[in-house]
Amino acid sequence: MTKEKKTVSKSQIKNDLFKFTKFLLSVALIIFVGYAILNWVPFVSKYDNYIIATPSMEPVINVNDVVIIDNSINLDELEAQYLESDEQIVIAIYHDIYINQVLYEDQVFVHYLNSIYYDGDNRNYLTNGYNGEVDPWVLEDDDILGVYVGRVQKIGKFLRFAQSDIGKIILIVDVVVIYILVEFILDDKSDKKKKNKESIIEEKEETK
Repeated sequence: MTKEKKTVSKSQIKNDLFKFTKFLLSVALIIFVGYAILNWVPFVSKYDNYIIATPSMEPVINVNDVVIIDNSINLDELEAQYLESDEQIVIAIYHDIYINQVLYEDQVFVHYLNSIYYDGDNRNYLTNGYNGEVDPWVLEDDDILGVYVGRVQKIGKFLRFAQSDIGKIILIVDVVVIYILVEFILDDKSDKKKKNKESIIEEKEETK
């Protein structure tokens, strides 16, 4: 009797390990497929996203909004749109900036396109924030990342947390806890079904 119990126990452990491994592989596959879609499918991969960290475009774009940027924009088309349209165009650019005399290289800004002009053969761009004050830099074609197409409000804080080391650990723990809870609920239902079947069989045998 004792040997049978040990065999069942080992079998159950192997079964649980197999289920858990299968679950982790499924999660990894979902993450991989999502990454592949975002980076390699042409329609989707032409968009980048950035978390807004400063209030320079409030109330149009707020801190912790995630902005969607079309990085496939043709700069000649951008210039034509600027010349022909009365609407303000919002673009994403990157440039060095000094904060408290510390240089931060290639920082991303999402600002209004203020003007486009030529210096000889070089096409230059000026930008400004919501307050209309022109930014203290002159941009060239290589500094333009794309054109703003939309935003998802207020999820930047969560994404920043999820990207941190402690956020990643908590997300992994959450996944494991959810798996355990789901398995517990399914096992509980399975046990109830077994007991119901056994009771039905017992009742049938008693009636015989």
